[in-house]
Amino acid sequence: MTPAAQAAPAPVADPKPPELRLPKNVRPVRYAVELTVVPTQDTFQGKMDIELEVAEATSLIWLNATELKVSSAQLSAGGNTVAARSVPGGADFVGFAFDKPVAPGAARLSVSYEGVIDKERTQGLYREKEKDTWYAYTVFEPVDARRVFPCFDEPHYKVPWRLSLRVRAGDVALANAPVESQGTPAADGMKLVTFAETPPFPSYLIAFVVGPFDVVDAGTFGRAKTPLRFIVPQGRREELAYALKSTARLVTALEDYFDMPYPFTKLDVAVVPRYRGTMEHPGLVAIGQPLALISPKEETLERRQWYDRTTLHELAHYWFGDLVTMEWWDDLWLNESSASWLEAKLIDKLEPSWKEPEDRLGEQLFALQTDGLASSHPIRQSITSRTDFESAFDNSITYFKGSSVLGMFESWMGEETFRRGLQRYMRQYAGKTTTAKELLAALSAESGRDVAAAMSTFLDQPGAPVVSVDLQCDKGQAPRLKLSQTRFFANKPQGTPPAQHWQIPICVRYGGTGPQGRACTLLTEPTGELVLSEAKACPTWVFANEDARGYYRVAYSEPLRQQLVKANLKPLTPRERGAMLADLRSFASAGQFPVAEALAMAPGLLKEQDRASTEAGVAMLSLLRPDVLPDAWMPHYERVLQKLVVPRAKALGWKDRPGEDEDTRKLRNQLLWFATLYGKDPSLLAEARTLAKAWLEDPSVVSPDRVGTLLSSAASVGDRAFFDALVSKARKEQQPEKRGMLFYALGNFRDPALVREALGLMMDGTFPLRDSWGLLFGVINKRQTRPIGYAFLKENFDKLTAGLGASEAQGLFNVPGFFCDKAARDDAQAFFTPRASHVDGAPLVLTRSLERADLCISAWERDQAAITGFLKRY
Repeated sequence: MTPAAQAAPAPVADPKPPELRLPKNVRPVRYAVELTVVPTQDTFQGKMDIELEVAEATSLIWLNATELKVSSAQLSAGGNTVAARSVPGGADFVGFAFDKPVAPGAARLSVSYEGVIDKERTQGLYREKEKDTWYAYTVFEPVDARRVFPCFDEPHYKVPWRLSLRVRAGDVALANAPVESQGTPAADGMKLVTFAETPPFPSYLIAFVVGPFDVVDAGTFGRAKTPLRFIVPQGRREELAYALKSTARLVTALEDYFDMPYPFTKLDVAVVPRYRGTMEHPGLVAIGQPLALISPKEETLERRQWYDRTTLHELAHYWFGDLVTMEWWDDLWLNESSASWLEAKLIDKLEPSWKEPEDRLGEQLFALQTDGLASSHPIRQSITSRTDFESAFDNSITYFKGSSVLGMFESWMGEETFRRGLQRYMRQYAGKTTTAKELLAALSAESGRDVAAAMSTFLDQPGAPVVSVDLQCDKGQAPRLKLSQTRFFANKPQGTPPAQHWQIPICVRYGGTGPQGRACTLLTEPTGELVLSEAKACPTWVFANEDARGYYRVAYSEPLRQQLVKANLKPLTPRERGAMLADLRSFASAGQFPVAEALAMAPGLLKEQDRASTEAGVAMLSLLRPDVLPDAWMPHYERVLQKLVVPRAKALGWKDRPGEDEDTRKLRNQLLWFATLYGKDPSLLAEARTLAKAWLEDPSVVSPDRVGTLLSSAASVGDRAFFDALVSKARKEQQPEKRGMLFYALGNFRDPALVREALGLMMDGTFPLRDSWGLLFGVINKRQTRPIGYAFLKENFDKLTAGLGASEAQGLFNVPGFFCDKAARDDAQAFFTPRASHVDGAPLVLTRSLERADLCISAWERDQAAITGFLKRY
C-alpha cells in the first residue's frame, strides 16, 4: 500500500484561516491543471498539481479557494507521498493538513476537486446561452481564480501554468497559450486539449473558453507576425467586420509606442456575451459582444469609438499588467491608470478627427468631482479587507484621476522623455512584478528630475488642489503670478481637515497686445509665484492650466476671471473652455462662487455653437436642481429648457444628416434628452413616439446611437400599448445589451401602474437580472417615480444583491445620492448602512452617495433664493 492510499491524517486542531493574504512560508513554482468543462452542466471537475517551494517546515498549507469541493489531496516531497486532509477556511481559503511537518525544499501538492459553473453573476468560470447553445467563459480579476483553482490567488505569485481541458468532441477549447495537442475523442464523447506552458502569469490572468464557437482567422500582425483570431458564438462572424479591420492597427500602435514586439505568441479575441467580462488575459483577450459585434447597419461613429477605446485599453494591459505586473492590488493604478492614459493618447494619434482630448476632459472632471468629496481616497489605495478589492476598481479615481495625473506629468517631463522612461521600465521589469517605486524611479532616471517626489503627492493622498491665481504687474518689473494652493472640498468638511499640499506642475498661457506666451513652474509649497519673464507688457488675460492638462482646479482673482469672461473665453481652446467653466460650476455648487452669476452665464453659453460651450451651458443649468424644486417651480424650469435648449435640439432633430461633423452628432443625444425628458417639448415628444413605434418594426428608421434616447423619451409619454410593445420586443431580443436598453426605456414611463408592472418584470424570472436591472435606475432617477423605485428596492434588496455581480450589487448603494431632502437621506442611511458590509465595495459607494445627498441638501438651503430668482424670469 502506498502512502497516498493510507488513511488521511488527523486534522490540525482548530486552525485559523488567513484573514486576507496567504502566509509566505510556501510559494508556488509551477501549476499543471486538468479541468473537465461541459457548458451545459452546473459543475466542473478539476485535477491540479502545484509545484511548491517550502521555505520553512509546516504541517498546514493554505491556498485560496471559493466554493470548491475537494475530494482528495496528497503531497509529494523528498521521495515520499502523503495524504492531506482539507481544512475549511471560510469563503476564501482552504487548508491542507499533514500528520507530520513538510520539510523545507521542493514539494508537489496534488488536488482533485469540483467547482461551480456560474450562470448568474459573470464570475469565475461562467456559462451563457446564445439562442439554444451554451458557451463557457472565465473572468478572474481580481480574486475569482480561486473559484476554479485552489491556488495562490495573489498577483505577486507569477509563475508558469500548463492547462489541459477535457471537453466535448464538438467543442472548441482555447486558453492563454497555443494548443499543444488534441486527443482523439474517447468513448464518452470527450477529448483532451492540452496547451503549451505559459510564461509566468499571476492567477487572475489565466483564462479559457469552451463551446462550439466559430473561429475566424484574421491573419497576422506586428513585428513578430503574430497570429490573430476571433472567437465568436456560432453565426455571429458577419458582425466582426469593424473589429477585423481595426484590431491589428491598435496592437501595432502599442508596439510602436513601446518599441517592443507584442509580448506573447498569439492573440485570440474571445467575444464574450456582456460588457462585464471584458478582460486583458494574455493571448486570449476578452471583449464584450456590445463592443466587438457590430452589424454593418449599426456601424456608427459611437460604436467604432467604443470598440477602439475599450480594446486598446485592454491590449495596453499586455504591457501594463501582463508583461509587468503589480506586486499587490494597492498598485492597481499601475495597470488601470496607465492603460487609460495610453488608450486616450494612442486613439488621438490614430483618429485625430475624433477630438479625443475634448472627449476625455469629461473623465478628468468626473475625477475632480469625486476628489471634492471628503470620502475620496488616494490613487494608491490600501487593500486591507475583502471589500477593498472591488473599491479599488474605482472609475473616477483609479482610472480617470490616475490617467489625468500621468498626462500631467508627461506634459511636465516632455512626451519623448516620458516615453523613454516607460520603455526603460518595461525592459527592466519584463516578466516581473513591481510597485509604484520602480515606475517612478524609471521616470526619474530618464528625466533627471525627482518625479517620484512630485507624483507621489498625487498618488498617496486623497483630494485635488485648487490653485488660486492673481496677476501682479509692477512698473519696471516683469509681470508675475501669485499662486497658492489648498484642497478643494465640494462641501464644507466637518471639523478642521488636515493641511495638504501637492507638488503641482503648472503651465500657463497668457496674451496681450503682442504674441501669446507661456510659462511653467513646479509649485512645491503652499504659496509661490511664477514670473512671466517673456511677457513684453502686463497680459490682458491669463489661463493657468494650459490645455487643461493639470489635475487641479483654478480659482482666478476677480480681475483675471472678468478678463476671460469679457473676452467670451475666445482665447481658450475648447478643452480649456470646458475646464474653466466646470471649475466655475463646481465653485458655485460648493458655495464658493455666486450661483446667480453662474446661472447668468448659461444663456450666453447655449447661444454658442461649439460643443464645449453648449455642454458647459447645460451643466450650468443643473445648478437649478430640478430634483428638489417644489412643484410650483417646475413649469418655470421647463420654460428655461424650452427657451435655451429646445430650439437647438429641434434644429438638430432626431435623425442624423449627411456631412455633419462629429461634434454635432455627439451633441444631439444630450440636447434631445434634456429637451424631452426635462423640457417636455410637445413636438419633439410627439416625433419621438412616432419614430419609436416605427423603430419597433424597422430599426433602420433612426441611428443606433439615438435609439436609447428615443425610446426613453417616447416612454415618458407612453401608454399601455407602447409599454406592451416594448415588453414584447424585450422578450424576443436575444442580445443582452439591446435587452438592457429596452429595460432602461421601460423605467421611463410615468404611469405608476406601468412603473410597478415594469419593476415586477425584474423579479419574475423571465429575464436575466443582469439585463433588466437598469430599469430600476431609470425609475429612481426621476423625482415622480423615485418613491416607487425606492420602495421596490427595499422590498427586493436581498434578491437583487443575490442575483447581481459584485459591481452591479455595489451600484445599488448609489441610490441615497439621488435624495435631496434630509428625511429621505436619513431613511436611506438607516436602510443601507447595515447591508453595506455584506456587499464587496459597498461601504465606499454608500459613504460617497450619502455625502452627495448632504451636498445637495446644503446647496438647496443656501441657494434656493438665487435659483428661484433666476426661474422667475421664465
